[in-house]
Amino acid sequence: MFKTLFTLFIMTFISISVFAADPFTAPALFDFSGSKVYLEAKVTLPVVGEVDVDIDPNPVTVDAKIFVETLDSSGNWTGYGEGTGSTTATAPVVGSIPVNGEAGGSAEGYFDFANDKVTVYSDDAWALINVLGTPYSFDIDEGEVEGEFDGQYMYFYYSGSESMDIMGFTFNFEYDIEAVGELIVDNPDDLTALINTNMSDYNSGETFECYIGIDRNGPEITVDAWIVLINPANQLLFFPSFTTAVSNIPDFTIPANFEAYDVLIFSETLPGANPPIEDYGSYVIAFGLSEPGTLNFYTIGSKMFNYTE
Repeated sequence: MFKTLFTLFIMTFISISVFAADPFTAPALFDFSGSKVYLEAKVTLPVVGEVDVDIDPNPVTVDAKIFVETLDSSGNWTGYGEGTGSTTATAPVVGSIPVNGEAGGSAEGYFDFANDKVTVYSDDAWALINVLGTPYSFDIDEGEVEGEFDGQYMYFYYSGSESMDIMGFTFNFEYDIEAVGELIVDNPDDLTALINTNMSDYNSGETFECYIGIDRNGPEITVDAWIVLINPANQLLFFPSFTTAVSNIPDFTIPANFEAYDVLIFSETLPGANPPIEDYGSYVIAFGLSEPGTLNFYTIGSKMFNYTE
């Protein structure tokens, strides 16, 4: 049972991390500072009718964050967001109006790591617009907003409109939001496993080299370390013997704030036996760190390579 669970878990995790955006751990945050909101506005004046409103600066720079508080193995997440921005709206008769806005609320959604997609939805978001010191508040319930996630950045594009009565005049706003958020891991126990090979495509007679690394930002931690090779037949072969018997390096202690990169662990001329790279096809080699005695992985790094002739 343990082997079956492990096989299902690591095959799913590795297939995600090799072929698409890397998953991350929660809690974490996405910094959307510098995102842009492009505004068009018109105001309805008595007798004159609808006239254009000048917005300066436009686009409006927005400082915003999305906090990811929980994230499960399927990509479902919960959290909340907040943001601020300011500009000046100038209209005939009405004059110049300083506008300061803020928004926030809980959010949830789904990271589709395999397809580099992310969905955000919320039913209790809000916005507050301050005009000449007077607050105008309204709820936001826009349903789902879909974007892209490349492992480091979250991208969104969204359009909408809003109508507000300000100073006795009706303002109609249309907006386009271009948002880019950078992933910033907000976990004091951040831990990353790294693995790489000297090439991605090998022929017989060439040298296969494999390197690992660990990046630890936090106190000393004890983990189980795993090195696994997936061969072209989709068998999981476990270090150190590289057989299908599940094995790891138990109770491996990583010092506080530890960094080690490009540590050579394998070097062999192909075809080779340790690790066994003998059959032609695609391979994946993975390096993972888990909670001791469990399949609760803190981090998994992986690399795909090909042995062709």
